[in-house]
Amino acid sequence: MTRPAWSWLCLGSMALFACEPEQPAPLQNNERSPNAGIQPAPLASPKALNAEAGSAGGPGRLRDALPAAPTVPRAIREDEPIAAASAEALLPESLELRARFQWADLPATGQVRELQDASLERIQRRTVLSMGLTLRHAGQMLLRFDSAGFMFPDQSEIRARQDLLGHILVWPKGSAYRTLPLGSLRAVFLERRVDVTPLMPPELRKMGQSRLLEHEVEEVELGTSQGKLALSLAAFPGFEGGGQLAFLVEKLKRQSDVGAAPFQVPPSEARFLLGDWPPQDPLLADAEALASLRATNNTHAKDNGLTVFNNTDLLRYVLIDATPVAWVLPGASLRIRLPEGRYPIALRDFLGQSVLPARIVSVPTRLVAIPEANAGADPESKRSGD
Repeated sequence: MTRPAWSWLCLGSMALFACEPEQPAPLQNNERSPNAGIQPAPLASPKALNAEAGSAGGPGRLRDALPAAPTVPRAIREDEPIAAASAEALLPESLELRARFQWADLPATGQVRELQDASLERIQRRTVLSMGLTLRHAGQMLLRFDSAGFMFPDQSEIRARQDLLGHILVWPKGSAYRTLPLGSLRAVFLERRVDVTPLMPPELRKMGQSRLLEHEVEEVELGTSQGKLALSLAAFPGFEGGGQLAFLVEKLKRQSDVGAAPFQVPPSEARFLLGDWPPQDPLLADAEALASLRATNNTHAKDNGLTVFNNTDLLRYVLIDATPVAWVLPGASLRIRLPEGRYPIALRDFLGQSVLPARIVSVPTRLVAIPEANAGADPESKRSGD
C-alpha cells in the first residue's frame, strides 16, 4: 500500500472515532434485539480460500494479504558458506552514501622541506579512504572500498543482509567471499584477522561519582553472562590517549533503479573461501611516486629504503609526512624503497587505538615498532649498516 493510501486510511480511522453516530431509541423489555438473529459466519476451508485466491489473481494475492512471519536472524559462522536469499526479498529502493574515513590526529606536515609536494599529493589522492555505502529497503547493505588506502583491494566489498548476524567480505568483481562473524569487524580493521572472540554487548550501569587517587572518577559497571567488570573512569587533560577516526558523509541520494545483483549475499558466482583474504599489496604508493619523494641524482636510490618491523599485535600503517604509504601486518616486516635522506615517519593503526608519534629518520634505516608498554610509545630505529 502506498504512503498516500496509508494516510487516507489513518484519517478515515480518526474520523470514525471522532464522530458520534446517531443513537438508536432504547429497547423496551419486551422487544427483541435486532442483532439477536445474526449468526457467526462459517469458517472458510483451505479449499475455499484457495478458490477465492485463484479468482482474485492467484495465490500470491492471498499470501501478500497475510502478515509475514518474523524472521529470526541467524549468526554467521566463519567456517560455513551462506545460502542465497530468496528473490522475493529483493526490493529496488535504496539509499546511497558517498563517504570517507579521515584520521583527525595526523602529525604536522612540512617537517622536512626537501620532500617533493607533488609526489606526496599524488600518493594522497591514491590513498584517500573513500567508499560507497548503499542501504536497500529490503534490509541489505553494500560497502564498497574505492581506494588503495585500505588493507583490502580497491573495489572489494563488505555486504550484509537483515536475516544474518555478521558480514561477508567480497573479492573485487565478486569472484569469491569469506564470512565475518558478528563482532569481528573491529579485529578485521585492527589486525586483518577474524579468529578472535566475538564481542558481547554488555549491560552498562552507572554507579555514581567518587574520588580515587585525588581525582574525580565516574564509577561504572559492565556486565554480561560471563561476568562483571567494574571501572573507575577519570579524565586527564593532555592524556586522552589513542587517535581519532572520523566518518564523513559527502553525498547522499535515493536510488530506485539499482538492480538486485550487486547486493546478493553471497554473490551468485562467488566461491566461498575459508580463512583467505583478497590479495593486496601492502605498499599503498606506487614505486615511481616513492622514488620521486626526494630530488636526487643517486642512481642506486631504488636499492635503499626503510625497513619496518612490526612487533606489535596491531596492523600498522606507515606514514611519511602524514601520508599513508604502506601497512605492515602484526609480527611482519616490510621494506619500502626510498631515496636516501631524511623523512618524518609515523606509525598508527586504522582505528586510532594506538598512534606512535612521528619522528625524523634518515634512510636507509630500520624501524622497529614494539609494544607501547615496552617502548614508551616510541618506535626504535637503527641506521642500516650500524
